[in-house]
Amino acid sequence: MSANPVFVDRNAAIARGFAPVPSGDVILRAATESDSALCEALFIEHYQAPLLLAGWNAAQCRTHLQPQFVMREQQFHDRYPQADHTIIEVDEEGVGRLLVDRQPQVINIIDMILFPAWCGRAIGSHLLDELCREADKTGKALALHVACDNPAQSLYQRFGFEVKEDEGVYRYMRREPE
Repeated sequence: MSANPVFVDRNAAIARGFAPVPSGDVILRAATESDSALCEALFIEHYQAPLLLAGWNAAQCRTHLQPQFVMREQQFHDRYPQADHTIIEVDEEGVGRLLVDRQPQVINIIDMILFPAWCGRAIGSHLLDELCREADKTGKALALHVACDNPAQSLYQRFGFEVKEDEGVYRYMRREPE
């Protein structure tokens, strides 16, 4: 996969056992500066759930999370300047983002996030399948960090990722090439 638009081959994915996305094709396209609001909305929607449960309102969540989003984006930019930053689209609607840093020996999945309404529709499975095929073809490992309470860990394990290090709040997971 690259920063150019990538179409997930739905028929091939279905043949490998993945459920189809309910409508349209999953497309990755290069992120632009105009996607900043979409990425911020993804971040806030993802991280506001515990705050809402604690009694915060949406405005309080946004006020608290927006500076964290800005700081995280700057950290990503500083640490992974060559990473491919793509927007995940279905029927031309931005539903998520994928940030991948390709190094000589490893492909690092820096951020893969979907709006909650799009979770559970096999989009993550389609994208992980593409990344696994790329990693296998190039002889590279795949690596990522995932929050300990993130249910996506089971998805990563189904794709052959193993926990290599428990870092408290996060786990470092890695998949060796086949």
